[in-house]
Amino acid sequence: MPDIIVNEKGQKVVRIIFSSKRRIDWAGVEDYLKRFVGEEYIIDETD
Repeated sequence: MPDIIVNEKGQKVVRIIFSSKRRIDWAGVEDYLKRFVGEEYIIDETD
């Protein structure tokens, strides 16, 4: 389940941790997040 945390800039961040080593459909993750987060998002590891 995603966690909502506050980063060092004071911004709310949704943190999702994937525990399995299966292939992840990143386009599907993006579509899922758009429904709940909105239009603006940044993946921290890849900007």
